[in-house]
Amino acid sequence: MSTLYLHIGPPKTGTTTIQNFLSDNQKALNAHGICFPDPGYRYPGIDPHRTGHFLVRQRPAEGQKISDFKKGMNKLQKLFEQYDSVILSDEGIWKDSIRMTRFWPRISKELKDRKIDLKVIVYLRRQDLWVQSFWSQKIKVGKTSLSFQEFLQFLRESSYPMDYCAYMDALSGMFGKEALIIRIMEKEQFRGPEHSLVSDFLDIFGLSLSDGFVEQQELRNPKISGTYLEIKRMLNMLPWFQSTRINSFTGIIRQVQELNPFQYDLKGHSFFAPGEQKQFRDSFTESNSRLAREYLGREDGILFLENKDELPVEPIKDRDLINDTVLVCGTILQSLKKRDTEQKQTIRALSEKIDALSREVSTLSGEVKALAQENTRLKKSMEANSFRGRLRRVKKHLT
Repeated sequence: MSTLYLHIGPPKTGTTTIQNFLSDNQKALNAHGICFPDPGYRYPGIDPHRTGHFLVRQRPAEGQKISDFKKGMNKLQKLFEQYDSVILSDEGIWKDSIRMTRFWPRISKELKDRKIDLKVIVYLRRQDLWVQSFWSQKIKVGKTSLSFQEFLQFLRESSYPMDYCAYMDALSGMFGKEALIIRIMEKEQFRGPEHSLVSDFLDIFGLSLSDGFVEQQELRNPKISGTYLEIKRMLNMLPWFQSTRINSFTGIIRQVQELNPFQYDLKGHSFFAPGEQKQFRDSFTESNSRLAREYLGREDGILFLENKDELPVEPIKDRDLINDTVLVCGTILQSLKKRDTEQKQTIRALSEKIDALSREVSTLSGEVKALAQENTRLKKSMEANSFRGRLRRVKKHLT
């Protein structure tokens, strides 16, 4: 039976790594009867590798008669004529499917009508670690200037799905537990010989990296941390720094962080207040334990195995913040100066080309004018030597 594997995140659980890996290994996937298609849609601020994003576009856009959702489903139907399995991925579905009350019912109906089976893939990360990473990412891409405490409150007030078991209950109620593929975002729990995220993902399909796949080693989603994260958060208060284009400065901040000449720890600290991280983590203990028992068959009720030491609850020192702010601002100014110099050189070169073209045009204009005058002279000469011209001269002579 045709099966759609829908990878829905959540964010900050290696979704970018998985999406890039699938995109890089299209041919290997195809050889095993699997397709990770590019539906062809492009949305502002959405990476093209988030191939399942069209699913949240369930209403026709202005000027369109049919939604991207419907068009995308039609494309899927055709893909299943060639492949047994199709993978779509978009971490935004984790939240959008809650916001859009008709999201899952419509997905269910569409797939049933087309006789396509559904498997939902989720990766779960310990909530206290996840929320800190999520906040950091939002700052890095210019999506928030909230402090961590404000951000935490915002997530609670917006009913952001952090209770994993409640989310799985909702999905299993519609599709059954057998439709859920639940993996844990911990190296100790990754499957496959390499015990990596991508080897774990391939294991879902009974595959391994040795089956013709290549894993890229470069870091595609590097972090900023410590004082540099705080600098970026403050910059995000300015509208100018909230656009995707301006967030090219994030690369400058990361560059300064890597080359920092000052000798102190850049790894950061816990964003929770003293004692709050354990309290936050413990608030999900019962729910996580039920998920482990009922969905993963773990009688001990243990969902997460890692016992990572929590980072110290240590405020950023004012002196460190001042030092790094000066470095970042200086580097940004230096970058702008370099860009300004390059643009001036480009403008100067273009101006010289324009001047040269103007001179050529002027020369050509003179030549065209001379040719026009010569053409007029020739016309007069031809007219004078024509039969009619000679006739006029004879007539004039006789009179």
